[in-house]
Amino acid sequence: STSNPGKYGTTVEVLRNVINEICQGLVDLLNCNLDKLSPEILTHYFVYDWDKSAALGSYRSCLRKYGKTPKNTSVINQCLPLAMESCRKSKIRATKVIRVTGYMLENLSKIDSDIKIIHYVRDPRALFLSQRGGKVLPNAVNSSALWANSWCSRLVADYRHVRHLAETVDILQIRYEDLATNFSHAIHKIYKYIKRSIPEELINWFQTNTNATKSNGPMGTTRTNSTATAYRWRHHLPDTVINTISKYCANVLRIYRYAEK
Repeated sequence: STSNPGKYGTTVEVLRNVINEICQGLVDLLNCNLDKLSPEILTHYFVYDWDKSAALGSYRSCLRKYGKTPKNTSVINQCLPLAMESCRKSKIRATKVIRVTGYMLENLSKIDSDIKIIHYVRDPRALFLSQRGGKVLPNAVNSSALWANSWCSRLVADYRHVRHLAETVDILQIRYEDLATNFSHAIHKIYKYIKRSIPEELINWFQTNTNATKSNGPMGTTRTNSTATAYRWRHHLPDTVINTISKYCANVLRIYRYAEK
């Protein structure tokens, strides 16, 4: 209940505090204040086990050498300068935050007005397929209706927050499908937005990884045909599910200029 204060205050107050902590953590991350992040973040699976970020390579190696646990702060403190040095040397600091809300973006811009925000959106039908591991049964109409009603209500609310924020903050919106089908145009928009020149190796990376000989799994970034991946839902979702999601997400499809089918 939002009206019955508990040990930590009302539900609304608790949620507000959590959102503020998340936003402050993002600001600290993007400003290389890594020593202000919690040990749980600094030793998270995405940091410790994934090799996605080359910039964190020396930090990961250090943690693996000495062994890490969130409680072993001495090891973290010993290795952290490597990550902070790499961060400060980076010309661009960027992070992808999934399921961020429009309200969180408003808070983020208040904490640090210099942060560039790219609002990255995707067709809800593709999201539904992706969240279910690429496999959806024909009898998934009820579950798809519940999902679409909840998810797309949030997407509409986020859109309103972002549109309101865009009145005072410069925000770039990019659709997943546009990046997948015409990465060159999307990259030019992004780098124009952040006022940087496009590295040649970035174009080469996209050319290689959007038209590769082999994909590297559902969580990977290499695709044999990125356009086919973007529109895979058309061939892997039952028509009944497509129609159900399109019905409940009609406003989202209209807002972000997606075709009904």
